[in-house]
Amino acid sequence: MSLRTRITSTNTDRMTDVKEECGHHMSEAARKAVTYLVFACTMADYIAVGMMRIMLPWYAQRAGGGAVLLGSLETAYGVGQVIGASFMGRLSDFYGRRLVVMISFTGSTVGYAMAGMATGTPLLIASRLPVGLAKQTVTVSRAILADISPPRERTGMMTKLMGSIAVGYAIGPVAGAQLASYLGDQAPAFAASALFLLLMIIMYCVLEETCPNLGEQRKEIKEENNTSKPAVSMLSLLRNPRVLLVVLCTTAPELALIIYSTTGFSVFAMQVLHANKEWLGWHQGATASCAAISAIFLLPTLSKRYNFSDHLLLTIGYVGFAITCLGFALAPSRLVTWILVPLLGLSVAIMRSCPASFASKCVDKADQGAIMGLLDGVSSACRVFAPIATGFLISMTDQLAPFYVCAVLCLIGSHGLTYVPREKK
Repeated sequence: MSLRTRITSTNTDRMTDVKEECGHHMSEAARKAVTYLVFACTMADYIAVGMMRIMLPWYAQRAGGGAVLLGSLETAYGVGQVIGASFMGRLSDFYGRRLVVMISFTGSTVGYAMAGMATGTPLLIASRLPVGLAKQTVTVSRAILADISPPRERTGMMTKLMGSIAVGYAIGPVAGAQLASYLGDQAPAFAASALFLLLMIIMYCVLEETCPNLGEQRKEIKEENNTSKPAVSMLSLLRNPRVLLVVLCTTAPELALIIYSTTGFSVFAMQVLHANKEWLGWHQGATASCAAISAIFLLPTLSKRYNFSDHLLLTIGYVGFAITCLGFALAPSRLVTWILVPLLGLSVAIMRSCPASFASKCVDKADQGAIMGLLDGVSSACRVFAPIATGFLISMTDQLAPFYVCAVLCLIGSHGLTYVPREKK
């Protein structure tokens, strides 16, 4: 056996030990406690996000802008997300999940406070940057759950995480609309900032580190090998053919979901359906409720009891979202938007949970933070150009054009899944 082969074999054994250590130092009770804590804090996180998201179209309108300014707000957030996702996931692999959670909540506290104080366009746009840069809650939450769960349970964990997000997002828009009605449009921003400050304190006091020694052991391996890089970089994960295929075939539908959620549906509701913030809040809340029910009850049942693969679930989600968008475009009315809410909620639940589970099974536990960061990085890259491009598309065509684009993108993703190797039973 050559020296290089012996070194590679030793490193593989060592990294296997590192993988197995993540989460395995914890008792079963501690793992359950961390799981419930992650779900609860993620739900609270998205209550705050929902309160702000419902108000962004009205903040843009008050500043004298329309779809383009709304898109610019989302693009500023996306720029921050691209930068943050490029290193925050890997940072959690080296220095712990707990640190990144704290950074995430700190950035959100500062950013939403800036939005509450904003009286003009520059500060409003600037407020989106720290939120985007630091807010990697979903990335690190997925990594934590991957640390403490075996692969066979990971789909269920990711769908339940999506369920907690959906529950929060069901409450947030309604709460934000009501706060704005009674206390003024700035109230949801300050309430979101206060909630993130509370979450930061709770996680600092309660959260147990799930992978405490990973960074040190990676450093030891680097020193023994005298190599220049201690870990697989986020982009180098794309050398894994299955990871590359999963990323490619999930990017187009992710782009569709961003077009819909950031600019497309809000402008459609305001300008075509002539809806107010209360109606939009109730519609988004109902959609998120259906997504929560799907993620908490339906998807885990399909995955565990009926052996639905991530591959099959994603196909259902992509086709369902395409049908929903075509329904909005071909029959634009409030009645149709309510009829399609259950299908929309199911599709969103699948599209927000299954890609992470799908990709996490392609890499080792030692690289879970990196793969989640890669997925969020791709999503964030889409957020940089998709919202403002959608704004320009609406200004040059009409408010229905984004729905046709979303349908095409989802069908492309569904077709792309046929090239991804099926999961082994």
